[in-house]
Amino acid sequence: MRSSGADGAAVGASHTARLGARSLIPLIFLGWSLYGFVLLSQSVLWWVAVDRRPALWFAPVIYAFVIVWTWASLTPAIMWMARRFPLWPRSLRAWTTHAAAALAVTVITALVEIGIGNALPGGTNARLVLTYVDRFDVSFFFYAGTVAFTLAIDHARVARERQLASARLEAELTNAQLRTLRMQIQPHFLFNALNTISSLMQRDTEAADRMISRLGELLRLTLEERDSAESTLRRELEVVRRYAEIEQVRFDEWLTLELAIDDDVLDARVPGMLLQPLIENAIRHGIAPLGRPGRVALRAARDRDELVITVQDDGVGVPAHGVRFGIGLGTTAERLEALYGDRQKLVIEPVDPTGTRVTLRIPLVTAPSRPTHTPTPPPFADAHVVS
Repeated sequence: MRSSGADGAAVGASHTARLGARSLIPLIFLGWSLYGFVLLSQSVLWWVAVDRRPALWFAPVIYAFVIVWTWASLTPAIMWMARRFPLWPRSLRAWTTHAAAALAVTVITALVEIGIGNALPGGTNARLVLTYVDRFDVSFFFYAGTVAFTLAIDHARVARERQLASARLEAELTNAQLRTLRMQIQPHFLFNALNTISSLMQRDTEAADRMISRLGELLRLTLEERDSAESTLRRELEVVRRYAEIEQVRFDEWLTLELAIDDDVLDARVPGMLLQPLIENAIRHGIAPLGRPGRVALRAARDRDELVITVQDDGVGVPAHGVRFGIGLGTTAERLEALYGDRQKLVIEPVDPTGTRVTLRIPLVTAPSRPTHTPTPPPFADAHVVS
């Protein structure tokens, strides 16, 4: 009794055979027709060599193409046999079945050839045994070639399917990793924002209320694309503006944000929540400890096939012990590595006389153009944000 697994394999093989034979029928007949022209040319050369002419000029054409189209008609059945009884792993039953099928195909083609020879004027009254013996090697070669062709295309199809499945799994794994890393950024930002709100509640409830409102708007923006690994630079700039509104409540006149973004990169694809951690890092580690008004400049431009983003502040600068990646910068670096591999570059360097510059290079990929809503500048744009 056959197991259910074997039944499933047989059904799968039968389904594959039906699909494969149906999709290849035009190519099968085309291939055999080309071989028919080879047979026809041989017949014509033979008639020329013996200085004779056929009783009917079209007789060689009928003879050649009836034979090859007989093979074309048998090819789907041979392909089904190849899939139904695979030769590997080795099976005595499969090899025996194919040997019997090869003999049967040889008999069928020999009968067809004899029938044509007897039907056409000037044909020979060949015997089946003689024709069978004479054509056995050729018929066996055609049968074996068809089986080998079937195994080859099936192997190529399976390899292609495995490659696509592997690519899909790799893409899903990368997206899962990117979503995980992005989820690390959002709680980190939210924790810092709530800390600021908590401190404001003790001294300025109106400012805390404005900050809560702006935080809600920012969270709405980030949640709208929470399932997407990528966004557009235009969208990320809106997130930056909303975030700047929140920080402006905290720093009041002490913070100036400058935006210099080239128009031809606004629709560039970038990782979601890319800019906000960079701006937050510049404000909290550069401007906040400064004790005086500070400036953060965000620039984005195209450099050949790369998008170059720089975030520069005039704050306290890089510590003497070097840069230590916290959650924001560390997670950003990991996401860039997961998404772009060695095609990205993140550089942190000091700026004279004071300050820090973060330079980011990623491949420039532009999103399909579509009507977009230009974000309304924040209320403090004229005084504190230079675009």
